[in-house]
Amino acid sequence: MTQTIEHTWGYAPHAMYAQRWELIQKHLTKPEFVFVDWGSDAGWFSVKVAHDFPAATVISVEAGIMTHGQGLSMHKDKLKAYNIKNNIIVNSLFGPDTYANLHTVRSDYQLVLSVFHHMGDGFGKRLNHVAEWDTAFCDLVRGSNVTFFEVPNESDLDETPHRIREWYNGREVETVIRSALEQGEIKATVEELGETQHGTKGTRKLFKISIDQSVESVSGQDIAAYIDSVGKQIVISPYRRFKMFVSRLLHKCGLGSKAIVSEHKSDSL
Repeated sequence: MTQTIEHTWGYAPHAMYAQRWELIQKHLTKPEFVFVDWGSDAGWFSVKVAHDFPAATVISVEAGIMTHGQGLSMHKDKLKAYNIKNNIIVNSLFGPDTYANLHTVRSDYQLVLSVFHHMGDGFGKRLNHVAEWDTAFCDLVRGSNVTFFEVPNESDLDETPHRIREWYNGREVETVIRSALEQGEIKATVEELGETQHGTKGTRKLFKISIDQSVESVSGQDIAAYIDSVGKQIVISPYRRFKMFVSRLLHKCGLGSKAIVSEHKSDSL
């Protein structure tokens, strides 16, 4: 009998998660693997993978900034409620500093959905030029045999933060990805899996980047320990600290722009 679970949406509508999962799930082809979910929010993808692949190890990396810690709490509650043991949560900041030596703790798969365009925006090393974005991206890709990667489309001008357009430099996203890999001398296959609606901001393309010469992953525990150790050293800029303070204040007053939404019906995993 299929176990049912009450999905947590996090700060996005359920459909946004479900549509992306439909594109991703068919590419998880091994029963046993190590999977890193960068910016895991309230754990929708992490719990889905951990539940559907009980022999896998899932590492969820989330500092709780977007949801003021509520997403992390909901994620932990879900793991407890459904007795999921193969999902490690790392409560940590991450960014270009984290990716610099990520190749030393390579995973089988990593999920980078609407995360990379926030890199260097007040957390750790700031990215200012195309070459710096390329380096951070290549460092990230080297950290996993397969990367599921999503960033705002080049045509969606209302997307934030706008700094990633310095990386795009007028180019289409796929061109940016392929150029960065070439600059980093990374031989990999780039496949566009599809395009999904991202709320009112437009659509985003999802890419699968597979390194040609895959290697055996290290343990999930080693990956989690590495991410946690680097995260403890990441410096938050005064500008970002102020924005976080204002955001927390608005949240306490019930005026925050990000809301945690739960689905009240049981949905089959």
